[in-house]
Amino acid sequence: MEMETDSQSHQYVSPTQWQRIARVLGHVFHIVFSTLHEIESKPLLGKVAVMLAAPTVMALTLTLPVVVTAYEDVRHERKKLRGIAGGGESRLVDFEEEDIERTLIAEDEVAEEMHELKYNKWLMAVQCTLGLLFCVAILFDRTKHELWLLLVTGVAGFTVGIIVAVFSDRGTHAGAQLMRCTMGFMVAVVWIMAIADEVVEVLQMFSFIFGLSDTIIGLTIFAVGNSLTDLVANMSVAVFALIMGFSACYGGPMLNILLSVGISGSYIIWQTTEPYPLHFSTMLIITGSGLLMLLLATLIFVPWNGYFLLWSWGIILIMAYTGLMITNIIVKIIS
Repeated sequence: MEMETDSQSHQYVSPTQWQRIARVLGHVFHIVFSTLHEIESKPLLGKVAVMLAAPTVMALTLTLPVVVTAYEDVRHERKKLRGIAGGGESRLVDFEEEDIERTLIAEDEVAEEMHELKYNKWLMAVQCTLGLLFCVAILFDRTKHELWLLLVTGVAGFTVGIIVAVFSDRGTHAGAQLMRCTMGFMVAVVWIMAIADEVVEVLQMFSFIFGLSDTIIGLTIFAVGNSLTDLVANMSVAVFALIMGFSACYGGPMLNILLSVGISGSYIIWQTTEPYPLHFSTMLIITGSGLLMLLLATLIFVPWNGYFLLWSWGIILIMAYTGLMITNIIVKIIS
């Protein structure tokens, strides 16, 4: 009888322990499914949108480390730079840091509304395991030794995750933040590559169904889908940091053209050991020539106008893009 009572007492969980477990599970749910936070206060379309985005956000949260620079830290760094720099250099530092400061203030406001982005060693331990597995699964998909690579990567990532969970502190060390930034950048690149592969396959299916050429698909649907996120991001950043948004408009295409053509072209030539032939169609010649003329016109007009962008010039660029797309469609129909 006493033994039964002892066993029942060991199996009994107090209400305090249940509350602690519920609190931990609620915190985990809050971190993993951050888009569902305060979903009851959202409108109907907002509820549908956050529920559809929840699986994607969960996958990104469990694989992609994020390092957030607090606004107060930036203010401290600005004080240090202002003390080191002289008079003219101090004004230059103030000018360069103003856009970043305004952007970080907006980022803090969004983070407070969405979810906490503070360092969590348990989440980082999971990201060390799943992030590495995700990268290997994408980069070495359908290769000969994929299973062995996944096994080795899983064991290595799990080991690193245990080390992080046991020995990591608040995550404020500069070296740890640099490692998390590097890992986050690499995983983000793999995510972009995986999404791009899926988008290309879907577009190829559409081109096969509707009988459209790869050129027109690339100039219209793929171009819009590939650049729409850049458009929204640049416009959002330009509201808080005009120079940053304007620079991103040129930095993004520069990255896409130089690195994508350079890396992919070098890889293809290395695989085939011969130059890769590019067949320029009439639509590509029209688009490339029009884009080159518009860039040269912008390069001449902006300095001539005292480095001021006018509303009318923006309308001209929009009309020029529309005219180029209409011209490409007409050429495709005629040919």
